[in-house]
Amino acid sequence: MSYILVEFIIGFFFLGIASVYDMRTREVPYWVSISFLSTAICTRIIYSIVTSSYVPILHGFYGFLVLGFIGYILFKFNIWGGADFTILTGVGCLMGFELYNPLSFNFLTNLFFFGGIVGMFYSIYLGLKKSKQLNYVLPKYMNSIYIISTIILLIGLLSFKRNLLIPFLLFAILIPLIVLFIDYIKQVETKLMTVNVKIPELTEGDWIVKDISYKNKIIAKKKEYGLSKQELKKLNELYKDKKITKVWIKIGMPFIPNFLIAFIITYSFGNILFLFL
Repeated sequence: MSYILVEFIIGFFFLGIASVYDMRTREVPYWVSISFLSTAICTRIIYSIVTSSYVPILHGFYGFLVLGFIGYILFKFNIWGGADFTILTGVGCLMGFELYNPLSFNFLTNLFFFGGIVGMFYSIYLGLKKSKQLNYVLPKYMNSIYIISTIILLIGLLSFKRNLLIPFLLFAILIPLIVLFIDYIKQVETKLMTVNVKIPELTEGDWIVKDISYKNKIIAKKKEYGLSKQELKKLNELYKDKKITKVWIKIGMPFIPNFLIAFIITYSFGNILFLFL
């Protein structure tokens, strides 16, 4: 059995399990992400032993560092959770990173391409499904955007060049549409992707919307890696004493299924963007 096939089976198995958990509970158990990373490391070690070469381990280490660094940046900026970061690191270790083999690069391209599309449609779906709760309000700065678009259109008309009219017309139309869409996504995130939950329903790693304090003392701080076990313990103690009952947390869309889709696409077609070229 070739390493590529073993690599695919392992990745498909763990990403499949993680996707199911993410879609059902919006959380991936710690044991799934760590088991995936550990298996990827062991697979690289075994492959090096079988081939009597240190190269597979070296490439796996490079993948661990490169994709792990990208995952950490997204985690640090509160875009991803800890499971996303660990799983991307596992994928990097499993696939490896080689300058002359763009496998991991293709995976990243496919991941963010599909992630962007899925995120866009998910936000639209959520906004339409809960339109009454969203109660979308046009941003105050839209009048300024309309003025800018009008100026761009006038420049195109006054240029008296037909080859410039169409690009300027497209810019004049697209600018307000893009601004409106970005603002719509932000309002969906602010109004629909924050929920008020009871303390016992909280889990380690949940992202709180703001610092939680009691009697001017901060119990839990808003931070990129979410609630800690110690903070959860303090909150549960306050809940038992009926001093704090609910807190606002930020929820995200299930992103792990994008890992599975990107993984399958990468091994089946390579870089999905090349298909459009």
